[in-house]
Amino acid sequence: MSSHLSHGASGALRRFAGWIARGSVGHPMLEGIDYWEELRESPSQMEICVAIFANVLELDEQGEPVNEKYAERRAATYLYTYCTGKLPPESRPSSPGSVGFIDRRRAAPFEYGRRHPRSRSQDWSIR
Repeated sequence: MSSHLSHGASGALRRFAGWIARGSVGHPMLEGIDYWEELRESPSQMEICVAIFANVLELDEQGEPVNEKYAERRAATYLYTYCTGKLPPESRPSSPGSVGFIDRRRAAPFEYGRRHPRSRSQDWSIR
């Protein structure tokens, strides 16, 4: 096995870096959210975002990415949560038994990195 990233894997990382730099990562999930302003104040959040993408990205036997869009969505969900203090609407499970279902009666305060000061949500968690 080669000790270098495949062209497909390095291309996926380059594309992801370009999407972050252009402000289009996770489009349309982050539309209207100025995540660059937040990342300027805390650059380690950018590192976390890239780490999420790289850790979620799966490669086949030839080292080619098989879930690039999913990895991008997971990283974008992190940015959305960091910037707003809540999950994006399309990622909130709505029925008991769903992975990540939020039971507001039993929920403890949830922090993903930090709670955004503009967030109104104070009582939800993820299981």
